[in-house]
Amino acid sequence: MKPLKRKVLIVSLSLSTFLVMGTAYAYSEASAPLQMWFKAQSLLNQQTIDRQLQQDMVKASQALDKSNEKLVASVSVHLEKVTEDASYTLARSIDAIQQSYSDQLERSAASLSKSSMADFDTYIDASTQQMSSDIEQWADEMIQGLTAELGD
Repeated sequence: MKPLKRKVLIVSLSLSTFLVMGTAYAYSEASAPLQMWFKAQSLLNQQTIDRQLQQDMVKASQALDKSNEKLVASVSVHLEKVTEDASYTLARSIDAIQQSYSDQLERSAASLSKSSMADFDTYIDASTQQMSSDIEQWADEMIQGLTAELGD
């Protein structure tokens, strides 16, 4: 029986030693280096992602600026064309109106030159008579006004 006791004792001691070592290992925080490595890798990956994000944002901003410049240039060209077209249309309209007035003046001049000198003389005589009567009336009123002032 001694050999059986010895075997039981050896198995019991082995099992106890294994349990004690497992408990001691569990309390030794063996995962601390693994946790520190994981945190370092996470920080490194975050920094890499941040750098890449910054680079992509700079590229996108530059592309947006170039796109805006192209759009501004396109709008500027379009605006110049529209302005030029409007100026041309306005100039044609002004020329047409000028031509119309010029034609009217030429017709009026032709009409006036065709009228006889007698009509012109009649107009001059009528105007002269009207002016003479207006001057005489004014002179009479002034004489009467001055006479009345002197008489007072």
